[in-house]
Amino acid sequence: LCCTMQAQLPTLSWLEWHGIRGDSSWKPPSLAASSQVAGRKEQNFNANEYLDDPQVLDAKVAVLAQMIKRAKHCCLYTGAGLSQAAGIADYATKSPSSIAKSNKKIRSAYDAAPTLAHHVIAALEKEGLIESYVQQNHDGLPQKAGFPQEKMNEIHGAWFDPSNPVVYFDGNLRGDLFKSLLSVEKTSDLTIALGTSLSGMNADRVFQSVAERYSKSHKGQGSALVTLQRTNLDKVASLRIWAKIDDVMDLLAQKLGLTMKIGTITPAYLPPNKNVFTIPYDAQGKFSPSSHMILDLRIGAQVQICHPLAPNHQSKGHVIGRQGEHFMIVFEEKTNTPVRVLGSWMIADFLKGAITQLPLRNFQPVFNVKESDLPEVSLHPMFQHIEGGGEDEDQEEEKEEKMDLDPPPASPGTVKGDVNAGLIGDQEDGVWHSVSMIKDCPHVGQVNLFSSGTVADQYKKMGCLDCKDIRENWFCLHCGELHCGRHINGHGLLHYKNQSHPLMLSMVDLSVWCYACDDYVDHQFLLPFQNALHKVKFGVPHPMAQSSSFDFQS
Repeated sequence: LCCTMQAQLPTLSWLEWHGIRGDSSWKPPSLAASSQVAGRKEQNFNANEYLDDPQVLDAKVAVLAQMIKRAKHCCLYTGAGLSQAAGIADYATKSPSSIAKSNKKIRSAYDAAPTLAHHVIAALEKEGLIESYVQQNHDGLPQKAGFPQEKMNEIHGAWFDPSNPVVYFDGNLRGDLFKSLLSVEKTSDLTIALGTSLSGMNADRVFQSVAERYSKSHKGQGSALVTLQRTNLDKVASLRIWAKIDDVMDLLAQKLGLTMKIGTITPAYLPPNKNVFTIPYDAQGKFSPSSHMILDLRIGAQVQICHPLAPNHQSKGHVIGRQGEHFMIVFEEKTNTPVRVLGSWMIADFLKGAITQLPLRNFQPVFNVKESDLPEVSLHPMFQHIEGGGEDEDQEEEKEEKMDLDPPPASPGTVKGDVNAGLIGDQEDGVWHSVSMIKDCPHVGQVNLFSSGTVADQYKKMGCLDCKDIRENWFCLHCGELHCGRHINGHGLLHYKNQSHPLMLSMVDLSVWCYACDDYVDHQFLLPFQNALHKVKFGVPHPMAQSSSFDFQS
């Protein structure tokens, strides 16, 4: 078998297998997993996966350790392959027998925990061995491991920075981040690329330019590349390593004598119940040591994007709650109303004044006030249900009793809400069954607040985007696409696996299913979707809509 796999290796020079800093006597890697297709359309080779011989790997990591020690400005450049071990799928892995795929199950990509590699990265920075970090991923995992935000350039967007929305392939890079990228390209004397396919992204320049400077004139230390698959820039890599990233970083930590706490999910950046902070920034959100701005992140507080170069500059939003340490904010933007997350490490940096420009501030900022003296937040009508505002407990109990006693609704398939038990009605052969639902789904805050017209239009169109089947269609609450259920062709489940969009609304019975939690979900935040669909299906509002002030703006 070993000979068969070795025989399948492409004909490459030892420089392409090992890099200019390699050794011609080293064995080439072996084929670990084969693929019949390319990882990306820009590549003219298949997405096969390769592994270095253990002795060669050890020798290569020893070379990498020396490169890091000698470098004056080491830049880290990472792609989706870095986060695979955390349970976040990538695009380029194609082999059915891939050794890169993780069995780790996570409820949401937002909930992912840092891997060993992320902890080693944070330890490298703590030892002063990493000067800058250009990050293609959006997941915040390096920061969760303790890597400082102020050294991070999330060039393609960030899930935990509301002023830096994800940039798609045909999108424009944010001006200040691109300027920083060019500076890093110029000043870095070592770039370490982990888990990136180097398929022609603008940001690939931080790898290619540093590598070419070394190959042409031996300036600096060059560029090291760690991936399992071939890339278009293998031929310019100063050091080429074929291995799992965690394995490489584990060896590297040993050779550099790094110490770290493996297994910690996230540093405790903030106290669990603190929602108001005094930070040293002025009214424009610029760092000002003499200023004492209040950042109010209580539920209902209104905020505004204040970073002047943000693509959503001046967008307003309301805080709708916390997701662990992080804050969820729903924004009113030009084309939609997305829910964005503000990472706890961002706030920790605000408190220290470590970031020169805030991503957001309160819409009407307050200064020089004791946090305890702030008045109560005046809730926008859209968010009053979160605090249970507007009705006293007796009225709520009366409503609950009434709904418990109500018979199943006359409309076929209509969802019945039971506040106490969290049940929906499910009719089969004329018999109603109770289906248990969860009320604490952590992914609710990730849905996109589409207009009621979007839900209605999709209902009128009907038909799975993939197979066109009109039976059992589900509306994705993250992107608005229609996909068929698992009992038809399973394209809804496939959509979740490919896009990490867990929440879907049934166009048949109006129930909401979370693929990540593997359960039905009952939450007031989802009622606008159900109400919009109920109106177009039956011509009347959803029975539960009268008990909530939260609805779409048509």
